[in-house]
Amino acid sequence: MERIHSGAHPSLGAAYHNRATFFINVDDHDAAIENYRLAIEMQDAVELPPRHPNRAYPLAGIAGVHLKLDRFEEAATIYREVLQLRRENYPEEHVLISEVKSSLGAALAGLGEYAESEALQLDAYDRLTSDRGPDDPRLRRALRRLVDLYERSGNAAEEERFRQLLPVEPNN
Repeated sequence: MERIHSGAHPSLGAAYHNRATFFINVDDHDAAIENYRLAIEMQDAVELPPRHPNRAYPLAGIAGVHLKLDRFEEAATIYREVLQLRRENYPEEHVLISEVKSSLGAALAGLGEYAESEALQLDAYDRLTSDRGPDDPRLRRALRRLVDLYERSGNAAEEERFRQLLPVEPNN
């Protein structure tokens, strides 16, 4: 990739981000984080403004790796920054805000901070339901996270209520 551009270039930042996604898919989490960090370095090198909305993408990627690895404290810290950055750039009802609320809520559930997790996740779920519909993968992810929250917190009635809303996965 670096041979195509002789110096800092926005395309390299996007390429590092895409490469990080690949590494997540093959469970190479260290390489994913490294490539997200390279994407951030490229954003700095091309002088992307510090509060530009694109700054949130590699940060959310790093937080997602931490969440996947049950590093809930690290994930929550970064997701809070991503949420603040997105709120500075988008209206509260924007799908990217709902997405990060769901993710932050999942991290908080892992930390046992159930009340804040529930508020964030229910808000994200309601927004995704009204704006995106039942076939949106973000809505299905939000539903799975709500089931996880209620399972962790011992709220069997709510766990079952949201589990019933999950689409049936075909057996392969």
